[in-house]
Amino acid sequence: MILRNGWYLENHTSALGNAVVNGALIGSSNDGRFASASRADYAAAAVVVLTQPILGNKTYELAGDQSFSMTELASEVSRQLGRDIPYRAVLCRASRLLDTTLKIGKWTSFSLHYGPSI
Repeated sequence: MILRNGWYLENHTSALGNAVVNGALIGSSNDGRFASASRADYAAAAVVVLTQPILGNKTYELAGDQSFSMTELASEVSRQLGRDIPYRAVLCRASRLLDTTLKIGKWTSFSLHYGPSI
């Protein structure tokens, strides 16, 4: 049996502090959608699946029950804060340019865009 977790909600929420400070949520997903779930939700799903009788070799794709875009996340953050925090999409090339120009490395650049936890 294989459990495949989707994107963790904490990957998004870890970026919100930087977004509030900098006035924008920055990323490169454009209009892509995420069906994120929290680590606790994935753990609860694993308990349900792993306590059932195993019938054959199955793969379970786990995800949140509603998808959202980064624009929608930024809109919800803006609504809750009462001020505009827009989503600013950057091209992957721009991210690579940031990496090489500042010589800060790929993972440091990722942290600048998305927050400290990966």
